[in-house]
Amino acid sequence: MTYREAEQRLASDLQKIYSNRESGQLASWVMEKITGLQRVDRLLQKNQPLTSDHEEQWVLIRARMLLHEPIQYVLNEAPFMGLLLEVNQHTLIPRPETEELVSWVLDDHPEENLRVLDAGTGSGCIALALKQQQPDWEITAGDSSLEALQIAAKNAARYQLPIHFTQIDMLNPQDPGWGGKYQVIVSNPPYIPSKDEASIATHVKAFEPTAALFVPNENPLLFYKALVAAAPLHLEKGGWLYVEINDGLGESTLQLFQNAEWQAELRKDFQGNNRMIRAKYY
Repeated sequence: MTYREAEQRLASDLQKIYSNRESGQLASWVMEKITGLQRVDRLLQKNQPLTSDHEEQWVLIRARMLLHEPIQYVLNEAPFMGLLLEVNQHTLIPRPETEELVSWVLDDHPEENLRVLDAGTGSGCIALALKQQQPDWEITAGDSSLEALQIAAKNAARYQLPIHFTQIDMLNPQDPGWGGKYQVIVSNPPYIPSKDEASIATHVKAFEPTAALFVPNENPLLFYKALVAAAPLHLEKGGWLYVEINDGLGESTLQLFQNAEWQAELRKDFQGNNRMIRAKYY
């Protein structure tokens, strides 16, 4: 197969799972990974045959993707705010909506020197993006999963970004993993009620870590309540909490913070969904 044939065939096969647009993007990503060539260079060499090694990689990647495995796990990498991060099935795949949450933090504190906690760090994407943009910030990244922390630490080492990593039970404000007090806490916690699992795409629910996705049906705001409870111990007075939220629970999540007498604001993402909240603790 030539470069062009391999990309077109993969895009066509992936249309069984993804939209035409997504299929084309994913096929291009795979071909760039296999050949080491960007799109414009592949177009110039479109009739270049795949080597036997390239074709073997193409076959294996195609097989895994047709089983609905996300490309990020197949290739063990995901882009996030200019960083290319290692990911695996112990970490959520970083998403564009979370980039908006990070940008909100950065826009609000352009010149401050802050102590920041990323609670539920996963791959480390939030903590690393903040540290890359604000190298003087003192950033701690916590997660309940040791496997996730290992991946996050590898990502930090790759970019030589000094982050303090800690195992933390977010549901226990007394857990020593929280450390001291922070001026900003950022979190993308689990927020999908278990009853909604059936409506979640196969490539998400079958491969991404369920503990990082789902919460009990009877207590969908479990982690936001935990963050409110942790604030007296771990957030300075006048400090800020930034959280990603379930778009279907935007108003009730906002109400949770307002009932606790926080100054809270709900913001939509680029798709127009209720996606994040900024709350000030008094």
